[in-house]
Amino acid sequence: MIYVVRHGETDWNAQNKLQGKTDIPLNENGINSAKILMKELEDVEFDFVFSSPLKRAKETCRIIINNNKAIVFDDRLVERNHGELEGKHKNEFDKHRLWSLTESSPYESVETLDALRFRIYGFLDSLKTHKDKNILIVSHAGAIRIMTEYFKGKPSTNNLLEYTVENCEVLKFSWLC
Repeated sequence: MIYVVRHGETDWNAQNKLQGKTDIPLNENGINSAKILMKELEDVEFDFVFSSPLKRAKETCRIIINNNKAIVFDDRLVERNHGELEGKHKNEFDKHRLWSLTESSPYESVETLDALRFRIYGFLDSLKTHKDKNILIVSHAGAIRIMTEYFKGKPSTNNLLEYTVENCEVLKFSWLC
């Protein structure tokens, strides 16, 4: 089973600002949510643990596993580079076009969905040799949207915003054999 967790809350999450690759740490609420999640997942024996190297994911992962497992930090799990949009309030840009599978993005400095998909799909493909293992992945909302697409297919709306995940939410996926 693959357990995919979005990092805990940051101040920018609380302020509804887009983070992207900006390296923001967890806030107190994010730390507390990760501690609650640690208790919820304490009976799961993870064979492999992967995390984005960004602070908010790293901190969340360390709390969840209670420093009892080795973590592999993988750059492919970082959030989408939002370029010019990083730090902007989410009402300052067209988030639907940003995540549309049918419309092109008007934001030239933002990482394309194809580029994001290439690295996330590549990461997930590399795990296929561990289909019978429990794997923890701690990452970010945008990266997790692509992971959800990988396992579930394209969303019915043709917009990846359909695949929303909250801070410290766990999604479970299994390999289709």
